[in-house]
Amino acid sequence: MEGRRQLYKYLFFDALTSLVAWALLNGIRMMEFTNASFRYEFLIPEYNARIVYPLIPIFWLSLYWLSGYYNDVCFKSRLTELISTLLTTVVGSIILFFGIIIDDPVSDYSVYLSSLLALMGLQFVLTYAARIIITTSTSERIKNGELGFNTLVLGAGRRAAKLYADLQAMPKSTGFIIRGFVNMSPSASVAVPEKMMVGKRTDIKRLIDELNIQEIIIATENTTESEIYSIMGIVGNTGVKIKFIPSKYQLITGCVRLDTIYGVPMIDMSAVKMSAFIVYFYNCIS
Repeated sequence: MEGRRQLYKYLFFDALTSLVAWALLNGIRMMEFTNASFRYEFLIPEYNARIVYPLIPIFWLSLYWLSGYYNDVCFKSRLTELISTLLTTVVGSIILFFGIIIDDPVSDYSVYLSSLLALMGLQFVLTYAARIIITTSTSERIKNGELGFNTLVLGAGRRAAKLYADLQAMPKSTGFIIRGFVNMSPSASVAVPEKMMVGKRTDIKRLIDELNIQEIIIATENTTESEIYSIMGIVGNTGVKIKFIPSKYQLITGCVRLDTIYGVPMIDMSAVKMSAFIVYFYNCIS
C-alpha cells in the first residue's frame, strides 16, 4: 500500500513538472519569436498546438516507465536517480525536438539549439528537484522507523543469519521488517533463530499472503541464476520485490551490478528487469 502511494507521488509530480517545463519552454520561445518581454499568455500555445499539452505528460511518464524508474519507488539511490533522470531527459528531449520543435519555422537556426538546451535544462531541473524531495523524505522516514516493509528471507543458513545480524546492528532502520525465514533445502543446516522459521520452499506463496510480504530477500548459500528464475516464477505477479545477496565470486568477477540499499549490499531484481517471458519459459521446462 505504501509502495503504491509512493508510486502515485512520483507519477503526479513527474507529470506536473513535465507540463510546467513544456509551458515554460513555450514561453521562452514566444519571447524569442516576438522579441517581447515575458507575458503569462506566452505559456499557453495558440490554436492546434494546444493538443500537444496533454500528450507531453503521457510521453514523459511512458519514457520513465520504459527506463525502469518506477520499478522500486521506495528504495532509491540518489546517484542512480540522478543518472537515470539525466539520461532519460536527454533522450526524451531529443525525441521531442525532432518530433515537434524542429517543425516550427525560425529565422535563425540557433533558435533550434537554444530550444533543445532549454527543454533539457527545464525538464531535468524541475523533474529531479521534485524527485529528490520525495526520495529524501522517504529515506528519512525509513531511517527513523516510520516506514518499513514486511520482508521474507529465503534461506536459513549462515548467509541468512549474517544478514539478520547485520540488519539488527544497523544504528538506523533499513526499512526491512523481517517477518521470518524460509528453509529452501531440507538438507541445509539452520543458523537463524528457530522462532523466526516460518516455513519451507513450498510455503512461499502462502506466506506472502498471510504475512503481507512486500519484499523478498534471497539469502541462500549458493544463489544461482536458475534459483532466481524459479523463485520469480513462484512469486509470479504478486508485486513483491525480490532482492538477493551476491556471492563473493559474483562480487570479484563483477558479473552483477551491486547496489547498497541503506547499508546492505544487495542486487535488486526489479532494477535488473528480467523478462517475464524468460521466467515463464523457465517454469515450463523445469
